[in-house]
Amino acid sequence: MNSNTANGLRSRLTSEGETRQIARALVVALCFFAACSDSPAPSAGEDSRESVRADAGFPRTITDPTGYEVLIPNTPRRVIPANANALDFVLALVEPSRVAAISEVSLPYSLAGKALASWPQEKTFGPFTVEEILTRNPDLVVTHDWQAAQTVALLREAGVPVLVIPSVAKLEDNFTSLELLGRALGEEDRAAQLTGELRARIAKLQERGRALDASVLSYTNMGTGGTCAGSKTSFAVMTEIAGLTNLATASGLVGFETVDNEWLLSVNPDWIVVGESVEQPGTSSAEQYLLQTRGLSGLKAVQRQQIIRLQSDFFFTSSHYLVDAAERLLDELDALNRRE
Repeated sequence: MNSNTANGLRSRLTSEGETRQIARALVVALCFFAACSDSPAPSAGEDSRESVRADAGFPRTITDPTGYEVLIPNTPRRVIPANANALDFVLALVEPSRVAAISEVSLPYSLAGKALASWPQEKTFGPFTVEEILTRNPDLVVTHDWQAAQTVALLREAGVPVLVIPSVAKLEDNFTSLELLGRALGEEDRAAQLTGELRARIAKLQERGRALDASVLSYTNMGTGGTCAGSKTSFAVMTEIAGLTNLATASGLVGFETVDNEWLLSVNPDWIVVGESVEQPGTSSAEQYLLQTRGLSGLKAVQRQQIIRLQSDFFFTSSHYLVDAAERLLDELDALNRRE
């Protein structure tokens, strides 16, 4: 089925049920295409015993946090991480050679993606759709529960193993993701090693942060209103790792909540953390708003110049790189304290 045929079908059929039928038809057609396409084979110099060893323990079934049982027939060698944080977790455990394709919108937000500056354009994809994914012939797709549930369902219907890892709402979610992916990828030892290393780093960072006895508040403002991150957010996890108090959580905020200037003035934080612009590194619209809004000149963080601007990929990360982000946050806080 070519794209013109698919588009013609879509234009004639408009109901939801008919659209699902089209999607299923595309699944069948694309499965056939993927099966007929050339899959990468081991290089001539690759020891066949390594392939046998790598598939030990497969097939295996893994139950993801949604309760779905994911059957993985063989060691995944054509993995597709569907978003930036999935990419971070996958590349923590396997080499890029085992990644079949990367979302083009992942790279600016993925810390692991920074090492992939020369990643070939033909191995990137746009929207997370059945068509985009099946033509890449993946043997494992890694995603989160917030991402395109219908695409996940249709990929599974097509026989593609799709592992949903937890969105980070608490610290242990990071370790759950590593444990699940370690089993899915056949990299249990690497996952266990990394988990041990991260836990040791976290213990040291928490000790360092608690000695500062500091409260911080995240603030985002793109010109349409201010938002703070309360409990059950990646920023809450970051501050927990850093041994700092998240003032939004302490004030009862849950998730990302819109706040007005009166609320900011009422909590009057000593430290405010903002993220840099992705498009214009070194700048922050939230910081500009805080500094240029006359009514906020009374904030202690503004008066004392205690606004911490974090690099965007640290500020927005929701992967195990939150440990690096927490370390960066403490470094910035220490630098501002030494300034005094």
